[in-house]
Amino acid sequence: ERSSQARARMNEWGLTRVSEIQGRFTTFASEVLAEQGKRAIAWDEVLETHLPDDTVIMNWRGPAGVAEATARGFQTIVATSDLLYFDHYQADPADEPLAIGGRTTLEDVYTGRLLPKKMSADQERLVMGLQAQLWTEYLPDAGAVQYMAFPRLCAFAERAWGSPEQSWDEFQERFGIARDFGEGHSPAMRANRFADQFAAQQVAGRHRRFQSDVSAKHCVGAFVQFQNRQRPAQAWRQHVLKAAGLFQQPRVVALPQ
Repeated sequence: ERSSQARARMNEWGLTRVSEIQGRFTTFASEVLAEQGKRAIAWDEVLETHLPDDTVIMNWRGPAGVAEATARGFQTIVATSDLLYFDHYQADPADEPLAIGGRTTLEDVYTGRLLPKKMSADQERLVMGLQAQLWTEYLPDAGAVQYMAFPRLCAFAERAWGSPEQSWDEFQERFGIARDFGEGHSPAMRANRFADQFAAQQVAGRHRRFQSDVSAKHCVGAFVQFQNRQRPAQAWRQHVLKAAGLFQQPRVVALPQ
């Protein structure tokens, strides 16, 4: 707002508000992308000004932004920071590695409200899907990424894939997180024990299949991508393959166009 160059550019373009500079830039970027057959996806700050009609809004500041974006006719991706930023602490910060801030537990991810309470059918059709973020300013290596991603990513996947809504207690039971694991164990430890537990159950022949067609197999498979450096890769693959064999194939849910 104090930039003389910005003020000069506003006068040149006939703008009256500083936020309109963002709109002018977004329009320019959208035109460049359109020449390549692409569309712009923009964080929801761009709602503060005029936008090209085909802009996709990446909502990160709360459900109210979803309501505004869809009310204005924009397709929207839900990526709210209070529930879907996995660089936030996932338990008491006093007991966790240094993170950027916030606190988003596994239960928060599974049970938190992602959409406004009241949306019309037309607005709901504009919601393209969900996205979780894991920014890495505070994550020095792949082990740290795994620690922050799991098991929250599994709760997110079940919601994003559109599985039938079930209670938090049912999710814990199906996911294999016994209550005596509780808050006394780190999320990463719970994730590791999850794979170990189901591998052991399969060998013993006492495992239970997931009761809904969630993308749990994909969640377990993702451990291969974020290998814990404290375990040999081959050992991880063995655990992953054993655990993944327990689950049904996920159902692919067609998102609104």
